[in-house]
Amino acid sequence: MSGVLAGISFTAVASAAPAGGGVQPVTTQPDLVSAAITDQPSVINAAGTPRLKACFDAPIASPVAANFAVSGTDVAGTGNPLSPASAASIPAELNCATLTFAAGTNLAGFSTLEAVAGAVSPAGGGAGSNPQGAVALTGGDVAPGAGKVSGPNLTGVAVAAVTGGTEVTFSFDKLITQGGVGAPVAARFGYYTTAGAAVPAASIVAVADRSVKVMFATAVVAGARVFAGNSAVTLAGQPDQGNAATAASGAGTAPPVTTNPDIVSVSRVAGQSGSFDVVYDQTITANVLTVANCEARTPTRGFAGTAVAVQNATTVRVTFGALAGSARSDEEVVRVDDLGGCVIDTSATPALSSVGAAGVQNKDHTPGFTSGPDLTGCAAPAGTDVTYAFDELLATAAPGPGGFALIDASGARIAATSVVSATDDKVTVRFASAGVLAAAAACTVDRGAVSDRQPVAAEPGSLNTVRVNTTGTPENTGSTAPVVTPPVTTPGAARKFVPLAARSLGIIVSCHRSSGRVRCTTKGTLKLASVLSVFGKKACIGSVRIRYTAGSKVLSSKSTKIKSTCRYTSTVTFKASKSQRSRLRVQARYGGSVVSRAKSSKKVRGRVR
Repeated sequence: MSGVLAGISFTAVASAAPAGGGVQPVTTQPDLVSAAITDQPSVINAAGTPRLKACFDAPIASPVAANFAVSGTDVAGTGNPLSPASAASIPAELNCATLTFAAGTNLAGFSTLEAVAGAVSPAGGGAGSNPQGAVALTGGDVAPGAGKVSGPNLTGVAVAAVTGGTEVTFSFDKLITQGGVGAPVAARFGYYTTAGAAVPAASIVAVADRSVKVMFATAVVAGARVFAGNSAVTLAGQPDQGNAATAASGAGTAPPVTTNPDIVSVSRVAGQSGSFDVVYDQTITANVLTVANCEARTPTRGFAGTAVAVQNATTVRVTFGALAGSARSDEEVVRVDDLGGCVIDTSATPALSSVGAAGVQNKDHTPGFTSGPDLTGCAAPAGTDVTYAFDELLATAAPGPGGFALIDASGARIAATSVVSATDDKVTVRFASAGVLAAAAACTVDRGAVSDRQPVAAEPGSLNTVRVNTTGTPENTGSTAPVVTPPVTTPGAARKFVPLAARSLGIIVSCHRSSGRVRCTTKGTLKLASVLSVFGKKACIGSVRIRYTAGSKVLSSKSTKIKSTCRYTSTVTFKASKSQRSRLRVQARYGGSVVSRAKSSKKVRGRVR
């Protein structure tokens, strides 16, 4: 046996930071130390086989596919966590295993690999198994960057003159959906003329893995500001995440200015949850009628502005009501977008601000982190108590003790007996005796043991294990927006102004009880500004989200495509108690496009018959 082993080289495995950025624990069992994508088929070659390599700090045997899972920044979406279809040892690398996923899986969009106890066994038939743990997944599209969201982010553009117009290739940092639902929409790409008017693309020319080529009917002038609006593209092979509205001139360069006000930077307002100071490059005034076109973005969703106040000649303070209603929840915001028209300038011919974005912070878009709470440290202050530190604010409801445990030096799990306290980003739990703390090598938390303090759709915490007595890493310590000096603007000729606001969004609701549930059909018509008639049927594109609520409880939320006739209709069935039926309210919101702005309907009562 020794002769056989002498002929096999053991591959050295470098220890990688675990999920959440905590310190890697070490036990006598195989500990998960790294994970890297080795095969990621393109969107075009979706029949290929996605694979990753998971490595431990000791030789392993008998990998079990169901005990591994990848997780992404959209931890609340479908597909997270996602287990491989099969797992196999690597003969030439005794510490590692190959995990193979179903064809079409976009591994590049995930950020973490988790392994629960029993994912592997020690080599040679040794007793025991690996302890629970997680590591950062490398080799994919997830990479740090200010202001990034979970969906595709615009990284650069290339302009080429062609007969009859101009072709512009938009490049993104992730695989994008190429056809069917979520495919690129031409009218959500655009550029600004020298007079400050937004011009939508006429058609889609070609779609590749990470780029979209569009055709403009008119020539794009040199150095023009081009942009991609919300959901111009969506993420392929994972939950349907649209990119936030942004503008670019090339990878790593600042977008060019327009004759309209352009967003420059953003920062949180100390002591005022849900409020941000947004700085522009021109003298501006608040545009109260379209404040919803300022949008705060977390990695996975957007929140419309609800109030705006001028602070000085170039700064407005925007409040996002949904965020303000939940203490410190704005700490999850990674950027503020101007969808076009958040403010107007103070010239004789007022012009709407142009599409753009300013980053706030971006912890969630780093390998090993998720948009749910990630365990980053733990400490034993005294006696039998251990305090678990997470990277963001936790839901106010106290968690149960079942998801918290210690891992001893032999890899065995020791469960907590009770929760002592839960405050902001920390949970203190109690164990049966002080002796278990002395023998502990690591703290571990199960997936979903905690959830974050999102204003809507709270996201569950990720599975993670960190070494005992380590310091946690908070999600946000302040704004990371770059300091930018606004350019000096020289007054010019009168500018063209193309109002892109929708006039109203109608809503009609019909509900009735059916087999103990409520079935509602909601329909209505989007009425656009008359100037948009030049776009014909292209003006009505995008989707309408209908929310059914009873007080603060969301009973159902569903999106439906708007028709070219500007009409929408949606039917849903959901559970509702007698009390909830009596308080049922319904509201629709059109998400907008390059040519028409977002618009909400009135909130109406849903009478259940």
